[in-house]
Amino acid sequence: MIRAGASRSTPAPPPQVRTKKVRKVVINLDQVRRVLRVGGLFVVLTLANASIQALVAQTQYHLKEVQAEIQVVDQRIGWLQYELAAHITQQQFARLSQEQEATDQEEQKTLVHLSPNLVLPPSILSIDPATSLPEKTIPEKIYDWVSGMGRALAKGMLGE
Repeated sequence: MIRAGASRSTPAPPPQVRTKKVRKVVINLDQVRRVLRVGGLFVVLTLANASIQALVAQTQYHLKEVQAEIQVVDQRIGWLQYELAAHITQQQFARLSQEQEATDQEEQKTLVHLSPNLVLPPSILSIDPATSLPEKTIPEKIYDWVSGMGRALAKGMLGE
């Protein structure tokens, strides 16, 4: 037999739900735009700085190459002058200097006094080209290392 019970047919009461008040977040679009402008300006300035530094490093690299070539040519000129002086005898040297004095006196008579152009002899820092240069100091090595990174960046930019 089936009995119907009223206490069993009613559903259990739902559990209590905890509620929390939600605050509405208001986004200030003017402030967001200002932050984006400042951030964008910072990124653009950083990229411009990196580009300028790469160009400066590249220019310094080419300048160092040209200076090295000038030094090699300067040393070669010094060697040639040394060899030339070794081949000229004392009599030839005296005759050439007398001829030079004679031509100088003739030129001075014909020319108005002008300031003499100074011709500097090449520096013979190392008589033997096979000798090595003095060791670099630590700050010079650090500078070369940092500028080498800039040159690598410059070469990478030009390669693209």
